Amino acid sequence: MRSRLVAGLLALFLASPAYADVQPTPYVLNLITRCSGAITSGGVSQTAISAATNAGSKFWFIQNPPLATEPLYIDVGEAAGPTSMALTAGASLTLGGPAVWQGQVTVYAATTSHAYTCFYGQ
Repeated sequence: MRSRLVAGLLALFLASPAYADVQPTPYVLNLITRCSGAITSGGVSQTAISAATNAGSKFWFIQNPPLATEPLYIDVGEAAGPTSMALTAGASLTLGGPAVWQGQVTVYAATTSHAYTCFYGQ
């Protein structure tokens, strides 16, 4: 009886579709733009991606360089500061898909000339 139950469950499991094989709808990127830069004035928020530039974006990516000596703070829709999301050295944030933020993205670091890597795609 037990072996029949196991065989029945195994048959049911093997007959089920593999949902892990379902791929998301791909996004066609017409243009990938580099928006990398550096903090122009330490301790002051600055725009990494403007709302006008980001309109219609399908993804964006920001990274604090791996050799950075301090965090890079990022925020969306408002000025970034020391209480915003922190990216430690080498950390990055990528947003994409139908719910990607398409407004202003700002960055903040305490030190002038702190570099960051940035891309967005449309």
